[in-house]
Amino acid sequence: MPRLSNPFKSKAPQNQQHLVVEEEDHIDEAIHENGLKLLNESLGDDELQINYQWCSIVNYGFPEPQPNDDDMEVYQAYTLWEKNRREKLLDESTKVWKSLIDENGGTSSKLLKNDSMKKTIKNTIRKYSIPPWYRRYVWTQITGVDKKIKENRGYYRKILEVHRGQSCPNEAQIDLDLCRTFPSHPFFANSHSVGRMQMKNVLTAFSWRNPYVSYCQSLNYLVGALLLHCGEEESFWLLVTILEDILPANYYNPELTGMRVDSYVLDELIKERLPKLHAHLHKLGVETTAFASGWFMRVFIEVFPIETSMRVLDLVFSEGTKILFRVALSYLKLHDSQIEQRYHMGEVLHYLNHSTRRLYDSTQLLKQCFTFYNLKIKQISEYREKYTEIVDEESRELEKRRREVRKREEAKRKQIEAQCLEERTQHHDDHHQSGHQSGQSGSGQSGGGHQSGHQSGHQSGHQSGEQANRTSCGGIDHHHQPEEIFTTSTTRVELLTSPPNHHHEGLQHL
Repeated sequence: MPRLSNPFKSKAPQNQQHLVVEEEDHIDEAIHENGLKLLNESLGDDELQINYQWCSIVNYGFPEPQPNDDDMEVYQAYTLWEKNRREKLLDESTKVWKSLIDENGGTSSKLLKNDSMKKTIKNTIRKYSIPPWYRRYVWTQITGVDKKIKENRGYYRKILEVHRGQSCPNEAQIDLDLCRTFPSHPFFANSHSVGRMQMKNVLTAFSWRNPYVSYCQSLNYLVGALLLHCGEEESFWLLVTILEDILPANYYNPELTGMRVDSYVLDELIKERLPKLHAHLHKLGVETTAFASGWFMRVFIEVFPIETSMRVLDLVFSEGTKILFRVALSYLKLHDSQIEQRYHMGEVLHYLNHSTRRLYDSTQLLKQCFTFYNLKIKQISEYREKYTEIVDEESRELEKRRREVRKREEAKRKQIEAQCLEERTQHHDDHHQSGHQSGQSGSGQSGGGHQSGHQSGHQSGHQSGEQANRTSCGGIDHHHQPEEIFTTSTTRVELLTSPPNHHHEGLQHL
């Protein structure tokens, strides 16, 4: 399949297969709209074609870095990759995969017919990745999504229809995150973009399917990347596979238990394999969670450039979660000397969060993945078991502190309500006493000095008693302070029972 030019540099179609390239100094909204229009004209309105078209466009339709961008190093890294490696890798990868498919009856559905072929596929993905135009077919085969779709025919559309008109629990957050997801890409650029509407459907359907996870920020990026290769239904089932089969079931729960556990695991692995770097980070107070949480929760989508992220996702589908640790360790290994030259926490975190944007040469990263450290899933499982106990204890301690705070707030609320009630009662009594005193005074004037004297003594004693009462309640007279209404609220976190987690092993057991 030919690689089309990026529509961000295009102004008019040359024919139905290719787009004319004209250099632009900047990208504006008109080019967004023009690019999407040209692509739709050339590929038609079919849903899958609208998604699938981005596989055949340079940089997947994302704006190519420009020399006037803020980060010149990103532009230089992209230019070097574009000129020297990308096309060569794509050509090699396409030839290898075409040969594999031709040798197996000319269809991707027979690629995994035996264990020997599975091992060949696993090694091919490691070395060449998957060409963008083959990803949809290979992903659905190696994950079993093709079977899930057949076995659950109509499920995706049905779950959307059943809940149509209802607001899912996280709809507001989903809507907020949609406009933040790949805003520079024409497929997701505005509220009427096809990609953005598809993304909302997929995220909403999953939130109804799996209330234990429902929705968590970062899933939007993962779904966006899937939609650049697959249709809505395929993207939905691939998301289900990642969250329910590949990653631990508690990865995206309300306490982010799985992600926190894996941050501890990564810290342990850094200590084992990169002890000098670990000591440097520890000395500066840089916790692994500070950078690893974003890497792991996004499965490296929007962390690395899009092509590098896609190569990582290929491996996750093929080999499972151990790839997350391999990639993280390999990246740190490639950059350990630069990190160790930074002596402040802020400098280290800034470098870790920005240097990833320059990693266009995915071949270098993945070569490091499979030569630096032979990481076994058994070792990861042992560490996860160890640190799950620690994280669970942290969660129990956190919940205990939350209960204590809520208890103090409740006691404070009751105390304030009691004070308010006392002041209202005092105000009523004083008002009643004032009226009673006026009535007695009038009666005294008409009835003689004896009553007047008696009332005066009685009133004096009564007021003295009231003053003593107020003094005993804190020594402050609140009688003339304005009445206030106090309210408090607490947040309750409820964890639903985790659904069964049938771990996806992919090709990792080979």
